[in-house]
Amino acid sequence: MQTLIAWIRALFFGPALPKVGARTIVDPLAFIVQARPDGSLATVHDVLTERRRDWPLPLGWEASDSVLMDDGAALQTFSFAPFGPFNLANGDGGQILKVGRDGFVRATQTRDGGKPYMQYFVGEGSGGTGWIFFGIDAPTGKWRELIATLSGERWAGARPILSRAFTRYRLELIRFDFHPAGVRWLNTIVSEHYDGEAIAGSSAMERSYFARGFGLVRWEAWGRTEAAPVSDLAERYQHVAFSDPPATGWFLDDVRTYTNVVPCEPTAVPVMS
Repeated sequence: MQTLIAWIRALFFGPALPKVGARTIVDPLAFIVQARPDGSLATVHDVLTERRRDWPLPLGWEASDSVLMDDGAALQTFSFAPFGPFNLANGDGGQILKVGRDGFVRATQTRDGGKPYMQYFVGEGSGGTGWIFFGIDAPTGKWRELIATLSGERWAGARPILSRAFTRYRLELIRFDFHPAGVRWLNTIVSEHYDGEAIAGSSAMERSYFARGFGLVRWEAWGRTEAAPVSDLAERYQHVAFSDPPATGWFLDDVRTYTNVVPCEPTAVPVMS
C-alpha cells in the first residue's frame, strides 16, 4: 500500500523531497572552497598571485577560483583572458553554491557569456529541491541517487513548473595531474546532473568534480551527439576516474580541468555581477 501511495504522489506531485543519510562529510565547504597555504578558506577579498587554469599547457584558456563569500556561500569563477576584473563581454562567469541546513549543497545562481543576465536555480522552498550537487552523505564505492526538481529562471522569487533532474554523487580518492606540482591524490566528490528523471531518458549531463582543499577542479558536459562541437577538446581532455560515458550512446562535448597553476600579477578575485 505504501508503495502505491508513493507512486500516486510521484505521478501527480513529483518525487518526494530527498533527505540526507548517514553523514560522511564533516565540512562540505572544504570541498567547494579552495584553501590558502595555511589551510584557511580563501575568500572574495583575497588577492590572487596564481590562478588555476585549465589545460592545455602552458596557459590554458580559462581560470577558475573557488572562494568564500561574506554570506557563507561559495563563488566559483570562470574567467577568460585578460584574466582581470569580471567582464561579461570576455565570456567571464561563475556559479554560486550554498550549503543548506538540510545537508545538501546546491547551485543557486550562475552566469555565463551566453546570457546577459543572472540565472537563478529555483525550486527549494516551493515544493522542489533546486539544483543539488551533493549531500553530506556522499558514499564511497557507490553512487547516491535522487531526483532533483528545479527550474532556471531570471529572478530568485519565480515559482514555475519544475523539471525533474536525475542526480547522483559519490566521494572517492581520485588522481589528478597538476602542473607544475605533479600528481595529487585528492578526496573528491563526483556529481552528475541530467536533464531528465533517468539516465535513459536524458539527452544532456554535466559532471563536476569538487576536491577537498581545491573546490571545483573539473567540469564535463556530455550529450547524445557523436561529433564534439569543441575543436580543441582532445588538447583539454585528460582521463580521470569516472570520466566515462554514463551509458552507451553518450559522448563528451566539453571539459575543463583546473589543475594548471599559473603565477600572475596580484589580482583581485573577479566577483561576477
